[in-house]
Amino acid sequence: MTTLANAPFDAHFHLGAWGERLVGDDRVEPIGARTHSHDGIVGYRYGVEHDTVAALRGYLEQAGFSGGVVMPNYIPQDPAYSLGTLNDLAVHAAEEIPGLRAAVFSSPLDGEWEHAERALERHAGNPSVRAIKFTSNRWAPASLDPATWTGELRDRMEKAIEIAMRESLVLHFHSGPPNCMPHQFDGLVREYGKDVDIQLVHAGENVDGALQLVPYFARWVDEGYRVWCDTSLTPGFLIPWMAREAEERGVDILSRVMFATDAPWGNPWAEAAKIRDAAIDAADVERILSGNARSLYGVD
Repeated sequence: MTTLANAPFDAHFHLGAWGERLVGDDRVEPIGARTHSHDGIVGYRYGVEHDTVAALRGYLEQAGFSGGVVMPNYIPQDPAYSLGTLNDLAVHAAEEIPGLRAAVFSSPLDGEWEHAERALERHAGNPSVRAIKFTSNRWAPASLDPATWTGELRDRMEKAIEIAMRESLVLHFHSGPPNCMPHQFDGLVREYGKDVDIQLVHAGENVDGALQLVPYFARWVDEGYRVWCDTSLTPGFLIPWMAREAEERGVDILSRVMFATDAPWGNPWAEAAKIRDAAIDAADVERILSGNARSLYGVD
């Protein structure tokens, strides 16, 4: 029987209304309605936004999770809301909900950094804040490779990384398409990965990304870099392959893998089943679902 102590810990999920956006020639609203009431309790159902403390609490309770790391949805059209209001809400929720930690979403881009910088200045020293999140989808021609950072983008990234080092925060980076593929992380890991913890969200995300991620990840862990990844939205072959690589290489890479859902974008129950049903040892299932993230994020 699962108890609170070993219930899954969601190492990466979101809050906030993503709303409607233009994608190609269509306006889309993929997440749909927000929270709903069931038997008088504000709760959560798969595929809905959650942007209140009550909704976040309902998500964790209904999914059967003991805690997690929450961060804003990234909404470039409204950085004041995404990087300002939602960062404040994520931190407030982490202060209110036992087992919850917050990641401050940051961006070095013009028009976004001013909001991200204020959020970092307000929240980086808060004990409920345990990470800083970036996604480089819109950074081109720059990427996650520090060799591509110039001018203000470099100055801003170095300031955020210095804050992470000073406050012992984890650096979260979206991995996968576009402009965030695992091979683009090698320079970042080698420059900073022995001084700060780096979490590659989604472990490459799709088949091509996973095929790149595993060899790089095994080398990084073997060479002593403080790298981690999470399983949100990953293809089903990733974890069994990692287990085989760990055995063949003699490198315990599964100690750096964490369960996550990317909710509301991912289905929390399906994401948990993907780990529970993987062809790996029960002890590895437990530490991926809970133990590894609890250790990294300091959750008893």
